[in-house]
Amino acid sequence: MKYIKVLVVCLALFSANLGFAEESQLTPEEERYVAEMRRIWDSLDRQQGGVSLPNGVAELTVPDSFYYLNPQDSE
Repeated sequence: MKYIKVLVVCLALFSANLGFAEESQLTPEEERYVAEMRRIWDSLDRQQGGVSLPNGVAELTVPDSFYYLNPQDSE
């Protein structure tokens, strides 16, 4: 859960700065941080539409504006 919060904040900050990316250069440390956050984001199995919960306890319909993360990814 901790990573998800960090990821959401980082993505929000990164998205807000996209317009400024052409004007300013990122430091090597910032580039490594952005690359790590993208690696985490890309590793998540984001699911939408009909999603069966583990052990078949229920099925969700996840709209396009949301993602379901399985228990491993939500950690």
